[in-house]
Amino acid sequence: MIDCYGNLETGELIRLSRSSDDAAFGELVARYTPMMNKVIAGFGSSVRYDEAFSEGCVALHRAALSYDFAKADEITFGLYARICVYRKICDLVASHSHSPDVLSLDVELISTESNIEQNLVRRESLSKYFDKARGILSEYEYLVFRLFVDGYSTQEMVAALGSDAKSVENAKGRMLKKLRREGEAFFDV
Repeated sequence: MIDCYGNLETGELIRLSRSSDDAAFGELVARYTPMMNKVIAGFGSSVRYDEAFSEGCVALHRAALSYDFAKADEITFGLYARICVYRKICDLVASHSHSPDVLSLDVELISTESNIEQNLVRRESLSKYFDKARGILSEYEYLVFRLFVDGYSTQEMVAALGSDAKSVENAKGRMLKKLRREGEAFFDV
């Protein structure tokens, strides 16, 4: 059987993945493995790679299932998937810091400093992403970006910023366009 999935557009792979086509999802994993590896590397040694990659694949699958094609002009699937993977790995790191493996614990090495250190590293990494975005976006676009990342709807942004919906939508459009154009800057974080 000839592998024709490599020639398909990402949108078609997402549609096929939604209909339980494992080979199509396998192609999505292959295409987005470099992105997942970059996200995982940003967390250093706070989680095992195989476990983080597995969680990344789960997040990628959920992203494929929940991606809204109607908003494709606002957010690409790649950016959406990256955000989903990043959040999933954050959750994984947080779960490790709260539930250590009791069988492998050395009581002499238990320290609250390690949890504090992990949280600081995670915050520092997130802070670097936000700093990059702040350098690319105007102040208003950056405010919209922060609310967007936190999951605010347009109407919630309107209320939080005291702006009108058109202003928020325009800022979202400019923000996403700039972030797409400067996307390579985030791979260095």
